[in-house]
Amino acid sequence: MGKVIPALLTGCVIIVKPSPFTPYTSLKVCEMAQEVLPPGVFQVLGGDDKLGPMFTQHPGIQKISFTGSIATGKKIMAASASTLKRVTLELGGNDASIVLPDIDIQKVAPQLVMGAFQNSGQVSLPPISKLLATID
Repeated sequence: MGKVIPALLTGCVIIVKPSPFTPYTSLKVCEMAQEVLPPGVFQVLGGDDKLGPMFTQHPGIQKISFTGSIATGKKIMAASASTLKRVTLELGGNDASIVLPDIDIQKVAPQLVMGAFQNSGQVSLPPISKLLATID
């Protein structure tokens, strides 16, 4: 959703092609969004690795944004070059962070580690009401 929402807010239409090995979250989110968005604005296309090359070669698709492996990212970049598509690749990362020299590393390191676990859904969070109650 970190890529979908900004694209929708700027007036772009979206086709999401999730990995066939991921949960059905993308399909459900798209289904809910289609209840409020005009037809064709937000779509999900499930399938295997044969779909990727179709996206990179299709003349109606102007930008590819991919999160995944370096090997697949290289294939996407090479295939998109022939149509001069804009490409954004987020490859092989594992919760990358930028830590500036003036930061107290002893204080920040535990926060970065906790953020990595929370980002992957491996931490139970308190109910939203408790989180909201802490905001003043």
